[in-house]
Amino acid sequence: MSDLLNSSFLPNVTRPKLATVLEKLDSEIDNHINRWRYPSTAITLADRANEIPNLDKWNYLEQKLDTFLIARPHFTRLHMTNLWGLTDSAKITLNVNSILKGEVKINSFR
Repeated sequence: MSDLLNSSFLPNVTRPKLATVLEKLDSEIDNHINRWRYPSTAITLADRANEIPNLDKWNYLEQKLDTFLIARPHFTRLHMTNLWGLTDSAKITLNVNSILKGEVKINSFR
């Protein structure tokens, strides 16, 4: 899990992926909201029927996803620390003179 937190799950990796997906949906979301009246800010189906469709809830959900991607590494580390009773983490820095002189592997990174 730490490997993923330090690579694939970093916000600078996940946020551009989210932006790419949202960009693809942008051209269709207006039609979707107008047709299905969802996502909606209404509490009941009756209120939804009377609601004027808009992007407010969609924009809110986009922001929530972005906030989640930013916060996920911190809360995942916190969860792992609490779950396994860890007291601290370690930061490892490797300085390599020549990539031809050997190999270092920490977890799944090479």
